[in-house]
Amino acid sequence: MIDIANEVTCKYCGAPIVQKAGKGHRQRQYCNDAHKMKDRRRQLAEKQQAATTQAQAQIVALQKQVRELEKRLASLQMVNERFRNDTQVRAFGSWLEKQAKYYAETPFGQRFLDGRKNQVIPPRASRATYETILDHRLGYSAEDIETFREAWREMLKTQF
Repeated sequence: MIDIANEVTCKYCGAPIVQKAGKGHRQRQYCNDAHKMKDRRRQLAEKQQAATTQAQAQIVALQKQVRELEKRLASLQMVNERFRNDTQVRAFGSWLEKQAKYYAETPFGQRFLDGRKNQVIPPRASRATYETILDHRLGYSAEDIETFREAWREMLKTQF
């Protein structure tokens, strides 16, 4: 009677394998060397296919990231153009207070925020309006005006 529970089949073709009797012999997993090599090549091909699929997914993700970065770079490169043509009314003071701690802590920033609290500087205005108020009405120095312009450019970078 054939013992089916201990019967081993070839991993490649499924044919039954006759094991050598006695101790010390390892169990054969393939019916011949050709099937062993074919199965090994199949395993390698599967691994390579999985690696290729993963690499393609990474390429797609990286291409998307590159497109987003290129879009952002183009926007940042246009900041000077946007700065020159910007006439939109913006809440510069609240941006300065909430998102630009570096500028808010400068003497210019502290003076600007104090002027805003004292209602000397409006909460929302265009760049030209702010510059006019800072220069003519409040007598800010040329250095402070340049700091204001630099901070305005930074604000434009964050507001696409």
